[in-house]
Amino acid sequence: MQYIHRHDLIAPERLKTLMQRSDARAWRQWLSHLGAIGLSTILLRISYGSLWALPVFVVHGVLLNFLYAAQHEMMHGTAFRTRWLNRLFSRITGFVVLFPRDYDRIMHFAHHRHTNDPNRDPELMGYNEQAGNPNLAVFLWRLSCVPYWLRRVGRLVRVAAGRLDIEQYMSKAEQRTVIREARAHLAGYALLAGGSLALGTGALLWYWLLPLVATKWLHEVQNLVEHGALPLVDNVLENTRSIRTHPLLHWLAWNMQYHCDHHLFAAVPFYHLPALHQEIHGHIHNVAPGYGAALAEVLAGVGESGAAVEGRGPMA
Repeated sequence: MQYIHRHDLIAPERLKTLMQRSDARAWRQWLSHLGAIGLSTILLRISYGSLWALPVFVVHGVLLNFLYAAQHEMMHGTAFRTRWLNRLFSRITGFVVLFPRDYDRIMHFAHHRHTNDPNRDPELMGYNEQAGNPNLAVFLWRLSCVPYWLRRVGRLVRVAAGRLDIEQYMSKAEQRTVIREARAHLAGYALLAGGSLALGTGALLWYWLLPLVATKWLHEVQNLVEHGALPLVDNVLENTRSIRTHPLLHWLAWNMQYHCDHHLFAAVPFYHLPALHQEIHGHIHNVAPGYGAALAEVLAGVGESGAAVEGRGPMA
């Protein structure tokens, strides 16, 4: 894929510095995210049966969903300097969030090449209604994430069956890879389900699947604001939005709120995106001062023509 989208926004020497990867910084983010999930798991167990269980359940589910932020960064190969760590952990997160890593990687890189092109962006292809703004009812239906999960699970089963109807952007070798991967995922899920039944435990359901599915809509807000209600044009500065928000939320999303910056320079690791944003933010057409402002922009575009509000895959 093209890792440098624009050559005229930042000095080459500065960009080279920002492209440097660090195992230490990646480990710090990765372990802090896993540690937070471990803590929320313990708190969920302790609070079970009390009113505290509900907010803990929500926090736990959000932490699980935002593991995709780790998968996204590692899939790009920019989190850890050690390459095999990126591959290993992105496969693990892909299994957890039900989004196989190889499929995601191939689709996502095509999305980077053809962002917001209804005919070539695979996150829009096959879902023609996404090429224009939906009405409010359709928008809220998407935000519920019911269609998201139906599409996600259905695609996993479809690909495992060898049916790649939409994935014409994949080569034959890539198609064989994602078919094997989907089958391995389904086999793994079947083994876990069988083991849970044999042991008579619902732990995986209560601490993994239910929080993941029930809180997806909160993670979907991130997906919606990245490209939502922006022009269907071949210009990353116009078709992608960056957001400045609270440091805790930047930590949660691995700085992917700086989404336009990421699309422009995808080889810059997440821990250098704030510095990159300081360098180039004046050139970005869409910078929102928080999720509230970004959502207001998206909602203002609902029902209008000439822009898109996408029900995208995670962290496009």
